[in-house]
Amino acid sequence: MIQLYVRRSDTAAEFYKEAFGLDGVADFGRHDDGTYIHSQFNIGGQILFLSELTDCEPVAGNTIQICIEFGKNGEEAVRKAYDVLCDGAKIEHSLGPCEWNPLLFSLVDKFGVNWCVYL
Repeated sequence: MIQLYVRRSDTAAEFYKEAFGLDGVADFGRHDDGTYIHSQFNIGGQILFLSELTDCEPVAGNTIQICIEFGKNGEEAVRKAYDVLCDGAKIEHSLGPCEWNPLLFSLVDKFGVNWCVYL
C-alpha cells in the first residue's frame, strides 16, 4: 500500500480517478472543507491511500516514486494515465519505450507526486 499526502486532496482524488479510469474512491472521512481525512483507491490491484496534507510543507516529487505496472495488455491504461497526469506536470520521461519496457512514462504531477507508469 502507498500513502500520499497532498494539498487539495479532494481535487487530487478526482484527478487520479480520471487518470486511472476509476469508478470511485473509498471515502473514510472528510474535513469540513471537503478534503480527505483518508481515502483509498485500487489501481490495478495496487492500493493507494490519499489524505490531505494539513500540518507541514510538502516536499515535491523527488524522494519517492510511485510505480504502477499495468502489464502487457495495459497499453490503453498507460496512455490514459499519461494523457491526464501530464496536465501541469514536470515530464521526466515522455510516453514511449525505454531500454527495459516498451511503453512507459515518468513525471511529477501538479500535486508534487512522482509517478512511473508502464506496461
